[in-house]
Amino acid sequence: MLCGGALPGGDILTRYAIRDWPEGERPRERLISEGARRLTTAELLAIVLRTGARGQSAVDLALALLRDWEGLAGLEAADPHTLTETKGLGPAKVAQIKAALELGRRLLAAVEEEARPRITSSKDVVELMAPRLRGLQVERCELILLNGGNEVVGSRMLSEGSLTESAVYPRDMMQLANRHHAAAVILVHNHPSGNAQPSASDRALTQELVLAGELLRIRMLDHVILGRRDHFSFADRGLIEEYRRRPVAG
Repeated sequence: MLCGGALPGGDILTRYAIRDWPEGERPRERLISEGARRLTTAELLAIVLRTGARGQSAVDLALALLRDWEGLAGLEAADPHTLTETKGLGPAKVAQIKAALELGRRLLAAVEEEARPRITSSKDVVELMAPRLRGLQVERCELILLNGGNEVVGSRMLSEGSLTESAVYPRDMMQLANRHHAAAVILVHNHPSGNAQPSASDRALTQELVLAGELLRIRMLDHVILGRRDHFSFADRGLIEEYRRRPVAG
C-alpha cells in the first residue's frame, strides 16, 4: 500500500493523506468496490476515524491504536477520557470508535439470538456471552432465556453497575422470564477485575434466584461469571443443585 515516498528532488520521506493515495488503495473506496471483508482491521478502523493526525494518515493512527491498546478488545474496554489523551483523538473520534464497537457487539447479539443456539454446558454460555461481556469496565448482568429444549429464545440485560457491582433483584429476573414465556434461565455477569471467583453476594444472590425460580417453576440452570480468561459456573461446581436442597440463609 502506498503510504509515503520521497519528494521530487529531495530525500525527505513524506506521509500522504489518504485522499492523496491512488483511488484503488483508499480504504473507503475499496470497501465499496470489494466489500468490507477484504479490508484489514486497521483499514476498517481508519474509515471510522476518517482522518489521521499531523504526520499520520488515518490508517497510521488506526495501526497505532490497535498496537497500543492490544486490538479491538482493548479499545472497547478503554476509558473514553483516556483515549482522548491520544494524539489525533478528540471526543468526536472517540465517540465514533465506541459507537462502531457497540454496533458490532449488538449485531453479534442479534445474530446469535436469531440462530437459537442450544445450551448444553457452561462452555456454550461462555461462547455465547463472552464477546459482549468480557473486557467491559463495568459489571453487567444478563439473563439468557431458554425454552423447554434449552434453546436460547432471547437474552436481556438485567443491570449495569459500577466497576465492582451491579444490582440484580430476583423479582425483576422472574418477571422478565415470565414475560417471555421462558422455561429456564441462566444468569451471566462479568467481573471487571478479571477474577472469575464468586463473591459472597454472588453466592447469596444465586441461592435466592434458584429458590425463586423453583417457586415459579422457572428453572435456573446456571450462573456463570466471566473473568478475563476463565469463568466460574455454579452448575459445574454442583452449587445449583445444592441450593435447591437447602433454604435461604437467614
